[in-house]
Amino acid sequence: MLNAKGYSLLEVLLALFCLTIATMFIFPAFLWIHEETKAIQRHSDGLKVLEEAGQQFLHFGEFPSVIQVNDTVYEFTRHSLQNETFELCVQWTGKNERKDEVCLLAKR
Repeated sequence: MLNAKGYSLLEVLLALFCLTIATMFIFPAFLWIHEETKAIQRHSDGLKVLEEAGQQFLHFGEFPSVIQVNDTVYEFTRHSLQNETFELCVQWTGKNERKDEVCLLAKR
């Protein structure tokens, strides 16, 4: 008579194989989600830094050229438009080599 109190070696190996295959597909998705979360945080930091630089420009007339926050370098540009209106922009490159830019309009 066979002992039916557990799983056979074949059943355990099949279950481990299925878990390994599932992990191979899920793990890269988690890495991608993590990188996108970092990119969103850098975008939020860039917008915050641009707003602060814009306030500094409007009140004191000073506008920075480069600011580093954490491990990201933000480069600022300013373009004069008509009627004392300025376009203030910040650009940065993330670790994923994606270049981003955010611009605001300011009037003195």
